[in-house]
Amino acid sequence: MVSGLLWNRNLVMLDLETESLWSHILGEAKAGELQGEHLDRLSSVMTDWSTWKSTHPDTTVALLPRTANQYRREFYGDPAQFVLGISRGAAAKAWSYDQLAQVPVVNDSVQEVPIVIFYEPSSATVVAYERTLDDHELTFQHNDDGYQDAQTGSRWNRMTGKAISGPLSERQLKPAVGVVSLRRTWEVFCPESDYWQPPSLGSGIDF
Repeated sequence: MVSGLLWNRNLVMLDLETESLWSHILGEAKAGELQGEHLDRLSSVMTDWSTWKSTHPDTTVALLPRTANQYRREFYGDPAQFVLGISRGAAAKAWSYDQLAQVPVVNDSVQEVPIVIFYEPSSATVVAYERTLDDHELTFQHNDDGYQDAQTGSRWNRMTGKAISGPLSERQLKPAVGVVSLRRTWEVFCPESDYWQPPSLGSGIDF
């Protein structure tokens, strides 16, 4: 539950069992009996309703108060304010929304774990997956046929991370668990984070 306290201007959570205080950005207990412990991280997607509904037509939805406006599309009007941040142990890396908007697919890695990031500017949706299947590293690209891996030519649904046709049809990529954050917040909690820089679009690199 929310403790009512703030740490670095961000909310602090409280567990009812031990009353330890937790950073919601780091998932780490900062005070109390469980100080120093970390929560297991689960993958999630922040997107708009139309994008989610088209991918999951039978979904249900929680109704927010009529005064809530934090999750409207206009909230992301300045994409430079937002990042996708991923931390693994002592390593952390972030991808700024305004830079992700320059390329449809990013093949990258975090602490030697290959990942792929898909970004959709119209809905400010960013999703990330580990791009290794059966010990084979895949490289993703976007073309007229949608999203494909260069190794097998299989087509992929970027919202689900599942192959929809080709040799890898029905195979599923593992989500790369990260957090969507205001850039200034990520910089406070992960001050030594690396930041991805897009290659020159004129370099001939295949994204």
